[in-house]
Amino acid sequence: MSPTMWSSSSRAAWYATSLTSGPTCTNDPLRYHSRPAMHYPHKVSRRKKVRAVGFRARMKTSKGRKIVNRQRRVGRTVGVR
Repeated sequence: MSPTMWSSSSRAAWYATSLTSGPTCTNDPLRYHSRPAMHYPHKVSRRKKVRAVGFRARMKTSKGRKIVNRQRRVGRTVGVR
């Protein structure tokens, strides 16, 4: 989209309509039940996480060693999981 397509007046008009476009009746029994069920984020296994960001993974590369040394310099304990 070009910058001229979104003028400040059209943005304000869109914002005003987006605030009022929801359900107007608060006594509607289906209002809260019509929403989809909540989905939870993917939970990474501890083994995969340790292989990706653990101490041994950090020590394999030069950039990882720099990260570990920087954490030690700051005063953080760099432990092995």
